[in-house]
Amino acid sequence: MVEMHEPHNISEEEARRNRQFIARSEETGVSSQVLRALEEELKPSKQAKEATDFALTFLTEPTVYSLHEGLSNENPLLQDAPYKMDSASFVYWCYKKAGVQLRGEDTKHSIQTIKNDFHLQTVGNIGANLDHEDLAYGDIIFFFNDKHIGIYVGEGDFISFIGSGVNNYSGGLRKNNMIKGKWRNHFQGHVLRHREEV
Repeated sequence: MVEMHEPHNISEEEARRNRQFIARSEETGVSSQVLRALEEELKPSKQAKEATDFALTFLTEPTVYSLHEGLSNENPLLQDAPYKMDSASFVYWCYKKAGVQLRGEDTKHSIQTIKNDFHLQTVGNIGANLDHEDLAYGDIIFFFNDKHIGIYVGEGDFISFIGSGVNNYSGGLRKNNMIKGKWRNHFQGHVLRHREEV
């Protein structure tokens, strides 16, 4: 006679640790309440979704990398192409368009001001064991010891302004994959998430 085992309920922490919630299978024994909580955790805020949807519209536009032209009194993404800025300015202006005023002001923002912003919740710090399954659409992700920043767009991809590190107008807005290659090696687990604001 085959012995039948009832699936046991596991805590939200156990589900996250074992990644059983990704499978979303009845065999995992994860309660529907835990699944709903985890799905809610990975659901972007209205502002994060709006910022990221807006950001994606520039993938087909002429863009160039610039260290300083994103520091402006007006949103350069609402001006005419080509759009010139660095990775921090891109994140700043996309979120500002969605109604989120990140720290640093229009002419003084940087990766440092964004990473210390009170609107953003820490998902993981440098050294956190995170991968793309832990990320939500619109998360702000950091690379190279917090020297580069981008917006997560799903399926292991993120978008950011890429340049050579000098103000020579090389590069521009690119979509890259953080699961493989260079970006996987330089992602160290630092992720911030915007939470819903009313």
